[in-house]
This record gives sequence, C-alpha cells and structure tokens, in this order.
Amino acid sequence: MNTSIGFGTVSPFSGAGAFDKKFSGFFNSKSSSAKSMFDPLSLGLGAVSAGFNFLSGQNQAATSANIAQAQLAAQNAAILEGREQAKGALGSAMFGPLFAAGAGGDVAFGREKAASMFKTGPLAERERAQELDFRRGLGGLEGSVASVEQQQRENKEALKRSLVEREAAMAGMLGKIAPREVGTYFV
Repeated sequence: MNTSIGFGTVSPFSGAGAFDKKFSGFFNSKSSSAKSMFDPLSLGLGAVSAGFNFLSGQNQAATSANIAQAQLAAQNAAILEGREQAKGALGSAMFGPLFAAGAGGDVAFGREKAASMFKTGPLAERERAQELDFRRGLGGLEGSVASVEQQQRENKEALKRSLVEREAAMAGMLGKIAPREVGTYFV
C-alpha cells in the first residue's frame, strides 16, 4: 500500500482509485473542466460580484430604513402641526370671552367714555356753531325788504279769505252786501 498523500497516488482506502481518477483533474490546472469552473479570474470576479451584491443589499436596506425614517418623521411632523393648529384654535376661541371679561370691558368703557366726551365737547360746539350760523342766515333773510313784502302779501291774502268767509255768512242772513276794498285796511 502506498501511504503517500496526493491525488495521483493510490490511497490505502478501498475504492480510492476510482476517486482519484475521477477528481484528479479537478484540481489540476491542465484539465479543461477545471478552467471553466475555478479559473482565477472568474473566481475573483465572482468574489467581487458577491461583495458588491452584499454591499448593494446593505445599501438598499439602509435606503429603505432612511425612507421609513423620513416617512415616520413626516407623520410625526403632521401630527405635531395638527396639535399646534388645535391649540391655536382653542386659544382663539378662548381669547374673545376672556378679553371681554377682563381688559376688553375696560377698553370698551374707555371708548364709550371718549365718544361721549367728544359728543359733548368738540362735536357739540361744532353743531351749536352751525345752528347759530343757520339762524343768523334766517334772521338776515327775515329782516330783508323782500321778506317783509312777502309776509305782508301773505297777511293780506289771509285777511281777504277771512273777510270773504264772514261776508258770505252775513249775506246768507241779511242778503247781498256791497263789496269793500281790502287794501284800505292796511297802512
């Protein structure tokens, strides 16, 4: 028995000769099947490809994790924004009644007071001045010659009407009366 270790020799195991013949060319670089299977260039390219695939898988996992983190951050931001809007709406709803009960009443009172002071102060003085100017204008018109003549004509017409009514009443009782000149009744 040959006890040397090698693939080209016979091993002490039974049936080893068949094993040796079958796989002896597997590791021998002269065999054509070994070139196609374990060529150093192919083996290197395969290792590099496996490494890139491994790294690419890690990059894809990292990208997926980043996308998931971004989505969670966006959801959290939306939730926080909704909370802030709800707080703002609550604050707006509470502001009106609280302001009216507190400082709002004082502000409203101050405004009403200022308006009242304006009505009795400068506004009242201006209205009185306008009324005085209006009355002066009327007084000037009432004292004019044309105004006096107009008033006299109206008085004569009123006197004529009242005399006509009285003469009609007397004519009904006593009969027809001679006409009179009304212009002689005025000076």
